[in-house]
Amino acid sequence: MVRTVKRLPEIAALNVMLCLLVVFIHVTSVPVTGYDKSSLQFAAVFFPWRFSGFVVPGFIFLSGLRMFLKGGNIDYGKFYLSRLKRIVLPYIAWNVIYYLYFILNGYVPFSLPALGLHLFRGDLVGPFYFIVVIVQLYALAPLWSLLVRKANVPAALLIAAALTFFLGQHLPGLLARIFPGAAFQYNDRVLTTYLFYWVAGCFAGANYERAKAWLLEQKKLVFIAFALVGLAEEIFSYISFSGLRYIGWLESLHFFYCVTAVFFFFTVLTYRYRNKDLTSRLAAGIDGAAYPIFLAHCLVLFVVNDVMARAGVGSITLAYAIRIAAVYTVTLGLCILWENAAAGIRRRRAANREKPALRV
Repeated sequence: MVRTVKRLPEIAALNVMLCLLVVFIHVTSVPVTGYDKSSLQFAAVFFPWRFSGFVVPGFIFLSGLRMFLKGGNIDYGKFYLSRLKRIVLPYIAWNVIYYLYFILNGYVPFSLPALGLHLFRGDLVGPFYFIVVIVQLYALAPLWSLLVRKANVPAALLIAAALTFFLGQHLPGLLARIFPGAAFQYNDRVLTTYLFYWVAGCFAGANYERAKAWLLEQKKLVFIAFALVGLAEEIFSYISFSGLRYIGWLESLHFFYCVTAVFFFFTVLTYRYRNKDLTSRLAAGIDGAAYPIFLAHCLVLFVVNDVMARAGVGSITLAYAIRIAAVYTVTLGLCILWENAAAGIRRRRAANREKPALRV
């Protein structure tokens, strides 16, 4: 049975938070790599930057949740068509826009085969690999529907976690053993690296009220796990990234951090909005424009970087402040305006279709 749901405030709030954090990650990447690793400035930007590292797993979880939130009976024709129109075509369009910008600025020569490879691999712009991953997951929609209907939830989650933990770190080595000499460099854009977050999201969406109730019952355990794992993630990541000492098991720790962070923030926002709506117009605007913001913010970042380079802005701190102000303001403002205008056009078209035909 399909159940009709409005935009749930905790889901909208999580989407807004992830959207803002993905922009933060990219505007902060330059000072993270540019500051002296022993400086206080590096520590000041590194800790919140690393803290934000659960964003892609969070988006994967949220996408799986939304897919099954209205029930398990999916019309696959409509589903794939909607994903083509809403996800794939904008992704292609924005790849073309970025590629034209790079060509006009002399960063790359024009090459259709190269553009095609970038589209396939999702490596033209930093965050685009997420789209490649999510398309793989959407393509297997019948498999996830079967899993949600038939699988034992704890067993499925345990298997998905084990596969994600192992293949997320060792798939390239496994492929090299099977195919000697092969060097697989794209493990960050293969669905097995994010399988647990997707499967957890699918089960949460299909059993939404029960999932929320369980998390709220276990909120103390969720909070403690996040606090302990998050503290370890920050400390050992700083030790490794600052060059103090190599931490060989950091990726294993990062997996557990992402798991606890996704559950922690979903639980916090579920608790926060258990009897409330998301009343902020700005938050609602960001929620509605999250995908355009995801696609567009790096272009604004590139433009700002180019303008500052021509203006001779040499201070890392000043440049960072300018990036923060410009990228957030311009990207959010333009994307929200665009989505509001598009929504207005859709409403007018719908109203025109509903008008009764005039009789002569």
